[in-house]
Amino acid sequence: MLLITNGLTSMSAPGGVIRMVLAAILVLAAVIDVRWLKNRQRIISKVYVSPTYFALPPAPASSGDGASVYAVNNKLRDVTLIGLGRIESPEDVILDRDDNLYAGSRHGDVIRFLAPDYERMEVYAHIGGQPLGLAFDREDNLHVCVGGMGLYRVTPGRKVERVTDETNRSWTSINDDSRLRLADDLDIADDGRIFFSEATVRYEMHEWPVDGLEARGNGRIVCFDPRDGSTRTVLRGLRFPNGIAIASDGQSILFAETWGCCIKRYWFDGPKAGQVQMVIDNLPGYPDNINLASDGHYWLALVGMRCPAYDLAMRMPGFRRRMATRVPVDEWLFPQHQHRLRAQVQRGRRDPRDAVGPGRREPSDDHLDARAPRPPLPGRHLEQPHRPLQARGRRPRLRAVRTALEDSLMLDTLRGFTDRLLGRGSAAITVPVMDGVLKPNRALDNAEVVAELADIDDLAVADGVLWIAAGHALYRLDGGVPVELRRFERPITALAAAPGGRLALALGGTQVLLLAPDGATAHTLTEAGGRALRCVNALAWDEAGRRWLFTEGSAEHAPERWCHDLMAHGASGRVCAWAPGGGAAQQLAAGLRHAFGVLPQAGGTVLVGESWAHRVLALGSGGTAPRVADLPGYPSRMAAAAGGGFWLSCFVCRTQLVEFVLREEAYRRRMVAEIDPRYWIAPALSSGHSFLEPLQGAGVKQMGVLKPWAPPRSYGLVVRVNAQGQVVSSLHSQVDGRHHGITAVAEHGGALFAASKGSGRLLRVRMTAEEQGAAR
Repeated sequence: MLLITNGLTSMSAPGGVIRMVLAAILVLAAVIDVRWLKNRQRIISKVYVSPTYFALPPAPASSGDGASVYAVNNKLRDVTLIGLGRIESPEDVILDRDDNLYAGSRHGDVIRFLAPDYERMEVYAHIGGQPLGLAFDREDNLHVCVGGMGLYRVTPGRKVERVTDETNRSWTSINDDSRLRLADDLDIADDGRIFFSEATVRYEMHEWPVDGLEARGNGRIVCFDPRDGSTRTVLRGLRFPNGIAIASDGQSILFAETWGCCIKRYWFDGPKAGQVQMVIDNLPGYPDNINLASDGHYWLALVGMRCPAYDLAMRMPGFRRRMATRVPVDEWLFPQHQHRLRAQVQRGRRDPRDAVGPGRREPSDDHLDARAPRPPLPGRHLEQPHRPLQARGRRPRLRAVRTALEDSLMLDTLRGFTDRLLGRGSAAITVPVMDGVLKPNRALDNAEVVAELADIDDLAVADGVLWIAAGHALYRLDGGVPVELRRFERPITALAAAPGGRLALALGGTQVLLLAPDGATAHTLTEAGGRALRCVNALAWDEAGRRWLFTEGSAEHAPERWCHDLMAHGASGRVCAWAPGGGAAQQLAAGLRHAFGVLPQAGGTVLVGESWAHRVLALGSGGTAPRVADLPGYPSRMAAAAGGGFWLSCFVCRTQLVEFVLREEAYRRRMVAEIDPRYWIAPALSSGHSFLEPLQGAGVKQMGVLKPWAPPRSYGLVVRVNAQGQVVSSLHSQVDGRHHGITAVAEHGGALFAASKGSGRLLRVRMTAEEQGAAR
């Protein structure tokens, strides 16, 4: 500013001009600073994140058969809960001489729970930042590692003192790495030296997952010597060093490398001084704090368990780099560290499925809506990335370059290459936002549970009777209770009913049976269009055409292997018509991307769900045209609505991470070949059953509560579509809900019945007169 002022003065500029120029520069600097703060995370993810190759051995077995020391058990379920609902994000715990318990909270406080029952609590000291590791010295001073601030001390008189907040700078580092960004855990040697870990030198406290994404040796071990007040780095290049404990020999420390899934020993004194030794390699999870046990051994806490999808991503740095640039942070693949059993402990203050926030209406922020199921608007790609913006002042008819290049093949090729390189345009990862009529609600979670039916899959209604297919059994709803009528050798994969008590069933996806009213098999179909049936997943009776309609999702995969078809970009689905006694079944359309769901309409039109294309097609004499397009989920079976239009079930919702994986050929192929399908980065009918399932950023629980707007691995969604193909209403079971994987719906007795295959339940949603006529 001084140089600019002197320059303008030497040019004999008037004082008013000088002040205006300086004011403009200050305003510009303020705007840049605000924009930087607002977009810092996005910029970091695009240019600063630099993943590297890191391969871990296969994780040791942790099955519950008891053969491994890591076998899953329930020993931590029946524990005494201290401070439930009264303290947030405690990282470490420690006892004083009087057995009082201390822990930090995310509000910057050190909380003390008073012995002997630990029911009473008080704020022992307020430091600020995020208190993490804790340790007492011989004078009863409580030393605390504070994320973002450094190493602090609380005296017995509760006076807070800073011990150190920097260390010696690395000579090979371009950036100044002397400031302590994330002091994590500590322990104190007999001579008073304090050894503590700094998990990362590249990222701040709240950005720790990005360090995991890089998998670089960004961490270090630091020593503070109270004898001369010096702070120096003793060990560098560690992958998120975390817990620290002085070993029993008094000459070494044990420390955990979280991303390295190992425990190492570092000698700071004695004949081995400066050496590092591997103590425990290839842990099944991510180690955190280490504390000395009363018997001389050590307690080691695992902050989470490894999942195969994340381990595979660690071996593919290019995949992680593109994910960081093309997928919002909320949908990044995270290390699995928040798994809990279904019978998990929750806060007693409210049910975790209740709506959060105040009850009054509030204006939303200009860039963040906590109720939205997707990231804030600045974090999303444009919903129409293919549509260029009109430049100001440009004549719309000026197309000289395109005309000279005829069909613009060169421009299209260049544009496609640029889009793939930068992750924009046609290569952008976009998913429709659920808002408006698709705004999430609790309608399916609040629905009445009619019955628990394992493997419930399809519903059909005719002559006022509701028929249910669940696994190998066929049921009929009598008096509000499902009654089993018949059991087959193979599972029922599709069901339809016609007037007069006639039924059509698909068994195993390879055979269609027509049952007479007395239950006898009238006809059997095993092929259509010269091709054997492989994946029949939906049936419907066409009264006008006096024929049965059915969809076949794939020519290569059985119905239960629908996820394999998705990962293979399957496009071998078809829809067929069969008039028994009138010859072979006819193929109406082929080459569909997993045809799933069929519904006849007036005038001979047939609606067909195309799951992997996220749309519903209308097949008619005039050709094929989309009826409903760009759905937020994968459509499946349909049912006519009494008020006009139809109901459409979506068995799971789309996520940007899954859409990204579908474009990553190398990662997808290795995932399919090396990982159990239950743990793929793929949609599922239900989730939360195993720590081996992949975790996304917004799926991290806070206080044991899963955010309802987290990216869904499983979800429950039913939409109502009017005759014009417009979605007019929707029913949801959100991410933290129970009734996921809706595979079929049907209206019966003034209510809407839904088959939740994910939860194995038959649901009933009462409809008002207004709702019954909503689709007209």
